[in-house]
Amino acid sequence: MLSETANHNSRNDTTEAVDELMKSLVRQHKDAIAHLRRSILELDASISEGVKWNAPSFRTTEYFATTNLRTKEGIGVILHLGAKIRDRRRNPTQGSQEPAQVAGQGPGDN
Repeated sequence: MLSETANHNSRNDTTEAVDELMKSLVRQHKDAIAHLRRSILELDASISEGVKWNAPSFRTTEYFATTNLRTKEGIGVILHLGAKIRDRRRNPTQGSQEPAQVAGQGPGDN
C-alpha cells in the first residue's frame, strides 16, 4: 500500500543541505535565489526545504516546488502540480490492486 505522505528524513531533506548547496552555488542571480528561498519559507510554518534535483526545493508533506537553476536568464521555479495521484483501481483479472494509469505519468511518457 502506498503511503499518503513521503518520508522526508534523508540528509538532502534538510535546511543544512540547502545551506551547503547555496554556499557552493556560483550563479549570477544567487541573491535572488536566496530571496526566493526566504520568501517561500515565510509563507507558512508548515513549509520545509531540502535539495531535490540538485536545487533548493520546498515541501509540506510532499515537494511542491523546486528552483530551476538551469535557466540562462533570471531564475525559475518548477511547480510540481498533480505529480502524485494515488488513485488505485482493482485489476479484475488478478484480484489485486494496481495503480491507475495517469496520462503523461507512465513509463516512456514525456
